[in-house]
Amino acid sequence: MRPGRHAKELPLSAALALQICYLGCMELGLPLLPQDFVTWCESGELPFLSAHRSLPASLLSVINTKAMRRAVVPSIIPLPEAIRAGAAELCRRLGRPMPPPPDVSALVRRLGLQLSLPPTAIDLALAAAR
Repeated sequence: MRPGRHAKELPLSAALALQICYLGCMELGLPLLPQDFVTWCESGELPFLSAHRSLPASLLSVINTKAMRRAVVPSIIPLPEAIRAGAAELCRRLGRPMPPPPDVSALVRRLGLQLSLPPTAIDLALAAAR
C-alpha cells in the first residue's frame, strides 16, 4: 500500500464491480457462483467488457486518463477464483464476515433446471448432495 493511503481504500476497477455484485447475491442467499458472472460476461448478457460504451459523453471525457481508463474499461474478464478472492478481500477490508455460500440444494435445483434435467435426475442429484 502506498504511503498516505487509507487501509480500507480499494482501487476502483471493473472487477470490483463484479465482486460487489457477487457479494450482494451472497447476502441475498441467491444460488449463484462466481462462474455464473463469468459466463454472463462472456455471453454479453452482463455487458462487462462493453458497458463503458454506454456512458454519456460528459463521462467519456473523464476516462481519458490512463488510470481512469484502466478502472472503467476492462480488458479481460476476471476468473471465478479472482471474483471470489476479491470478494473475500473486500469483506476483510470492510471488517465484515464473508456471507455464507449459497445453499447447495438451491444450486443443484437451479443447475438441474438450466440443464433441462428431468425431475427424477434433480432429485437424485439433491440426494447425492446431502
